[in-house]
Amino acid sequence: MKPNIFRFATKELSQDGFFTWLLQWADNDHNQQNQLLNETAKDFVRLLLGQTPDYIINKVEAGRQWNNIDIWAEINDEYFIGIEDKTNTGEHSEQLERYKQIATEHYKDKNHKLVFVYLKTGNEEFCDT
Repeated sequence: MKPNIFRFATKELSQDGFFTWLLQWADNDHNQQNQLLNETAKDFVRLLLGQTPDYIINKVEAGRQWNNIDIWAEINDEYFIGIEDKTNTGEHSEQLERYKQIATEHYKDKNHKLVFVYLKTGNEEFCDT
């Protein structure tokens, strides 16, 4: 079996930290520090956004636990990404819908496109739902 960080970082907060760290690496300021990691992070952001490889990413701000949103990121002052991170559990309480309401209100005077992601790691056969 190939190495999988999520076998070691089994708690949701560990995974939140990892994904936030990866998102932050997508900022262009980090290109000179580690170009391969920067490009990997940009590919991850493009995947979340559903963008093509030619979508240019310059600015990324990311963090955890903003208004109970597990992970958030702003991309190029154009996109807001809200991520619900789950480990070995399923979606409940319409969390993404609540995130959408919070972000819609916060960004109502901006032109950001809002993207919401349900990110699940863990073993599906051990899932609670």
